[in-house]
Amino acid sequence: LSLSLSPPVSPPPPGAHITSVPGLLTRPCGFELEVPAIDRTNNRMKSSHDMATKDRPPLDPHTREIDLVNRDPKHLNQEMVKVEFEEVTAEPDGLHSAAGVWRVTRSTFTVSQYWCYRLLTAVCGVPAAIFWGFLFACGTFWQVWAAVPCVRCHLLALHCLARTFPVCLRGVCDPLSRAAGGVLHSLRLALGSGS
Repeated sequence: LSLSLSPPVSPPPPGAHITSVPGLLTRPCGFELEVPAIDRTNNRMKSSHDMATKDRPPLDPHTREIDLVNRDPKHLNQEMVKVEFEEVTAEPDGLHSAAGVWRVTRSTFTVSQYWCYRLLTAVCGVPAAIFWGFLFACGTFWQVWAAVPCVRCHLLALHCLARTFPVCLRGVCDPLSRAAGGVLHSLRLALGSGS
């Protein structure tokens, strides 16, 4: 373990995420503690740090803190959901409404969209989350407990068939092919002019 002194770090603002760098633990007092990589080729623990982290429960992705600012971290709605006023409504170059009407229209659209979305999510958000959670749980259950074992079972059966089918084919078709070849070998075709 090596200890290095870094400049004091100001605490992060509330709600901010602290990202960790592998092999580097950041302490609020400004000290950085570097932990060497742990070699587990012999299934033996190499450091006291590993023994300390072994007793900690693993991080559960379902109980981690959520980001309330960036609610689309995987960019699912980046291309599909365009709901800003400028992305929904546009006037062509030749026809423009009055500037005041355009401002009121934009404000009305934005405010009504905002409050309607808030109301719908307040009323339907939790039931929709329950429905989609149930649906994805059923899909995952089906995939884990039905589809994959069924595919594995079929692959096992096909593997057995792939081993036995060529043996059976050679045992039946080879003698028949040899016999047919012996019969056809003795045949002679004479081509002559028809008279």
